[in-house]
Amino acid sequence: MKIDKSLIDFLRREKECDDVILHYEERNSNLSRFGENRITQNMSMKIETIKIRAIKDGRIGSATTTKMDRNSLIRAMRIAEDIASTMPKDPEFMPPLCPQEYKDVKREIEATARTTPLMKAKKILEIVKKAKKKNATIAGYFYNGKVKTSFMNTRGFFCNHTLTSAKFSITVSMDGSSGFAEKYDEDIRKIDVMSIFATALQKAEMGINPVEIKPGDYPVFLEPLALGSLMWYLNILMDKRTADEGWSFFSRKEGKRIASSNITLFSDPSHAENPGFPFDIENDGLPLKKQIWMQNGVLNKLWTKRYWAKKKGIKATGVPSNLIMKGTNITTEEILKKVDYGLLVTRLWYIRFVNRKELILTGMTRDGLFLVENGKISKAVKNMRFNDSPFTILSTVKYLGKPERVEGRFLVPAVFAKKFHFASTTKF
Repeated sequence: MKIDKSLIDFLRREKECDDVILHYEERNSNLSRFGENRITQNMSMKIETIKIRAIKDGRIGSATTTKMDRNSLIRAMRIAEDIASTMPKDPEFMPPLCPQEYKDVKREIEATARTTPLMKAKKILEIVKKAKKKNATIAGYFYNGKVKTSFMNTRGFFCNHTLTSAKFSITVSMDGSSGFAEKYDEDIRKIDVMSIFATALQKAEMGINPVEIKPGDYPVFLEPLALGSLMWYLNILMDKRTADEGWSFFSRKEGKRIASSNITLFSDPSHAENPGFPFDIENDGLPLKKQIWMQNGVLNKLWTKRYWAKKKGIKATGVPSNLIMKGTNITTEEILKKVDYGLLVTRLWYIRFVNRKELILTGMTRDGLFLVENGKISKAVKNMRFNDSPFTILSTVKYLGKPERVEGRFLVPAVFAKKFHFASTTKF
């Protein structure tokens, strides 16, 4: 069954309800895992799903099918209609979108989609050879895939987007130390696995024989990977509704300075270095546009879904598909030369909320924690647990580096900040 605008007329003819919303997704995933210096698993999956939502007088029912013929689509629609008939009215019901204009983003790269497990295996085995020569052990994965997503409804709305993605992630272990590196891109040809391995290997070599230091407040140099993991939590809480209802860090902060004057955060699905979905999957395909959330440290606005925007009489932004922090062209080496004393953090993990309202997080350093003294890395440090807010960092940033892409969603620089609290030490 062809998924295009012609389905809208079909849904209109067959529906027995007020409106129908259809969400189609085709996902092709290919994953190669490796560990203990050998390839351990190759997985490939292709699945198509259609989710139908039927609307009857403000009541909503949904059904999902993986069968792509029109009879199966009708059966799923009938199930959704029956469910809608039994549901109470949704007090926050929003009608389906009317036709919208949005700017599609080119994110489909044929070379990524065509890459086979054998092609990836050859690159992995090259790294295995180099790791063995260094008496190191590698583990990680190499992913490539393609996703097609479409939304349409019986009011004539239609949007679709196709993207390919590739990611190489590796941990190198040696002599009780470990180093980590990864890269994501829509174009697999831009992923230099040997360079990524070299970065992880260097971190592992530098991390041998770490020393233990006392917990407390330290100046920190966060690499993009570490900062990106904190920004994920910030991003999900930048919701205007939770702020307006009073249980968010951002409550009553719009228009106020909450970070250093060198911090600007924005979203833009058309950004050349960090493109995102051009529409909001959580809001039935609402077009996404460039939004400036924070400018020169001042909170400009928060993202809003359709219901809350209508309630407040403002325009819905949708949930952003990417987050970008402005940086500079200064390299990591140039920033480190300016640091008299501090900790360099490669990566953070096991991050959890301590206090959502105050945006306090806890987590651990991993795969590379180093002491910086007099402009140079002086020694490796045993991992530490942190208890603090991302805004402790963002409000004390002294230097910004060149932005790098993290997880295909964030584009953030390395930052040097004056303070971050480490609550306890570890034995490794």
